[in-house]
Amino acid sequence: MVAYLMGNGAGAADYKAYESTYYSAYTYYMACINSKTYTPEELEAYFDAHAAEYEANGLTKDMHTVNVRHILVFPEGATSETIRTETFPQEAWDAGKAEAEALLQQWLDGEATEESFGLLANEHSDDQNGQVTNGGLYEEIAKGQMVANFENWCFDPTREPGHYGIVETEFGYHIMYFVGESERAAWQAEAIGALQNADYTKMVEQYSANITFNTAMMYEIN
Repeated sequence: MVAYLMGNGAGAADYKAYESTYYSAYTYYMACINSKTYTPEELEAYFDAHAAEYEANGLTKDMHTVNVRHILVFPEGATSETIRTETFPQEAWDAGKAEAEALLQQWLDGEATEESFGLLANEHSDDQNGQVTNGGLYEEIAKGQMVANFENWCFDPTREPGHYGIVETEFGYHIMYFVGESERAAWQAEAIGALQNADYTKMVEQYSANITFNTAMMYEIN
């Protein structure tokens, strides 16, 4: 595996050193990017400059984003890999639905709060996108980001904070908890992401300019 990823001659120590450097650099990068703030005027100026492009992709200033928590239950026997590549019999889906209903009832029989929902998500959710350690929380969801049934539930015009339910998608059964609308509008979240990417590019270019050919060759040899 090491030879495949890093080339012939590389050993486990080389790979360990690379991973240590990579994750240290990534942590530093995230700290730099997340510490960067933008004024409302900067966000509006950026979005307005790219308004035609955003509108062509369905994003306008009147769109809003929402925050939700969910607990994903796969059909019985499915994994995060096989749910995308294999089909499962109705019995497996029925078992998944029954598990989702039981988990929802367990929550309702308890405190039935947002906090208790998050704890249940951490313990039982099959979601592998980081939400299993974040209380099942998805923040600033905009239309077009999620699969149809999930999204339709989130953006139902009658939806209110504290609403809950079970939604079926091609990935399984989602036990839903509606937190509420996000503080930032969809266009603001998009502008922040774009500006962060631009700042990241500048940062990489700045550091890359300080790497000489000899330094790069020494790194490659080592």
